[in-house]
Amino acid sequence: MRDSIGGNSKTLMFVNVSPADYNSQETKMSLIFAENAKKIKNNVSKNVESKEVAKLKDEISQLRRQLTHGGVQNNNTSGTGGALATSFTSSSHN
Repeated sequence: MRDSIGGNSKTLMFVNVSPADYNSQETKMSLIFAENAKKIKNNVSKNVESKEVAKLKDEISQLRRQLTHGGVQNNNTSGTGGALATSFTSSSHN
């Protein structure tokens, strides 16, 4: 349970209870589960941006600059981003 609730997020849990006698066992188990979940403490840490994410953000900013300036310059060495920008620009002039 700790693995699925913990991590770098806050968790909010609602527990439904019933005053009916025939639901007493289910209500008791729900309250026990909620009590155990309440004891879980998270160790929050800032996510470190990977090199791949930084590279993708840089590519996005380059593509945005190309869209605002209206020209296409293929400065991408990987070959995927330039093809996308070229096809997008050529289809936007139709």
